[in-house]
Amino acid sequence: MKDRHEREYPPAGAEFFPPSEEFSPPAAEVAAPAAEFSSLAAERQDETAKRKRLLRKKMLYLVAAFAVAATLALPRVAGNVKPPQDEPAPTETQPVPTETEPVPTQTEPAPTEPPETQPTSPTYPLGDGSLEITVYNSSPNPEDNWNDHVLYQATVPEAEFTDLTLPAYIPHENYNFLGFVLNGSGNYYLLADTLRTEDVQLVAPDENGVRHVNIHAAWEYAGGGDPWIPLILDPNDGDPAEEYDATSPLASGGTVWPCAFPAPARDGYVFAGWYETPECTGEPVQMIPAHDFFPETENDRDWSNPIPLTLYARWLPET
Repeated sequence: MKDRHEREYPPAGAEFFPPSEEFSPPAAEVAAPAAEFSSLAAERQDETAKRKRLLRKKMLYLVAAFAVAATLALPRVAGNVKPPQDEPAPTETQPVPTETEPVPTQTEPAPTEPPETQPTSPTYPLGDGSLEITVYNSSPNPEDNWNDHVLYQATVPEAEFTDLTLPAYIPHENYNFLGFVLNGSGNYYLLADTLRTEDVQLVAPDENGVRHVNIHAAWEYAGGGDPWIPLILDPNDGDPAEEYDATSPLASGGTVWPCAFPAPARDGYVFAGWYETPECTGEPVQMIPAHDFFPETENDRDWSNPIPLTLYARWLPET
């Protein structure tokens, strides 16, 4: 009897596979997974193809919709779509110069030439308005806070106005009375002793139909010595100029009216006003505030140093 260690045992697995048979996996079991894999791949390819076909259809729809929208957006002529126009051929352009042209310099405008004829004064016929007539003595009034002394003041309906004799002026020592000056809407006229209807018509009415007829006395200082307001009137025809002291009793608060001073005479010509230059260009000088004869400083005027002012006569040939 053999020992248990000497007994022969069959090799492991012999009970499942006989020794004479080699192990080989069943072909059916291997083929089944391969067939299943091939089926899944085919299904995926079919699904991909379907998606591609759907995508192409969507693209075709989008292209068609875009074409329709572009056609509708084109401008229409007489209800039809405007056909596309060929682009015009490019035109030849002039070469741009490299050098810039010089900029013209600004020049001062030439002074206006004086008119060849004597300007006429505008007139404003009387209507249904009223006249406010005030005559000033152009001197201080001690009884009224040293304001300009009023010689006459009245309101008269235009329809009732007749010629008015001007009041007598109040004389002042060392001053010569030159006459009464009418402010005719910015033009000044030396009056006689009477305010006439034609004189009143030189004043324009305001928006309420009221004519403010203001009349001022004109003065010349005759006390001797150096002139405080030196006014030089040049006849502008070779004759010597005349110098006046145009100071009024109102001193620096007064006004100088050149029309109140003696007008020059010249054979064959008519005097046509006083101007700032010998060429007599621009507008005539009709009134000068007395403070214009003194130079301005930073804060005030230098009242100790009056500036002479020269005006020149303008002449027109007699017709």
